[in-house]
Amino acid sequence: MDRPLRGFLMILLLFSVNVQATTARSPNPNFPSKTYVEIDNHLPEKLTLHCKSKDDDLGVQELQPQTRWGFRFQPKLFVETTLFYCTFAWFGSPVQTFDIYVERRDASRCKNCIWGVYPAGPCLYLDPPICYSWNS
Repeated sequence: MDRPLRGFLMILLLFSVNVQATTARSPNPNFPSKTYVEIDNHLPEKLTLHCKSKDDDLGVQELQPQTRWGFRFQPKLFVETTLFYCTFAWFGSPVQTFDIYVERRDASRCKNCIWGVYPAGPCLYLDPPICYSWNS
């Protein structure tokens, strides 16, 4: 192996070991950490929801009133394209949809994104809470 290639591979190996040690020790702002999204049912009846991303189908969930469900994921590295969307259904209402996590909208404001579902739309629990209408 010639010297320039060997030197490059050694630098790459050292960088890789340093990245692994840094991410294992503490969160590094250069690398995304896991994000948690929770959905709380604030409806008076059972809520059926189904959340997906381009790559993941999280399956159908049924939440009784005042119960919650959540999921954890790793945002994509170096691109702000992570998107999870959900459909929501409950008795007496048409099926509703909402983009429950949009990386460009949510990454800077929550790593634990807690949403409450209400008839008028979901609310993100921040201080103060931010409420949205359902997607059209």
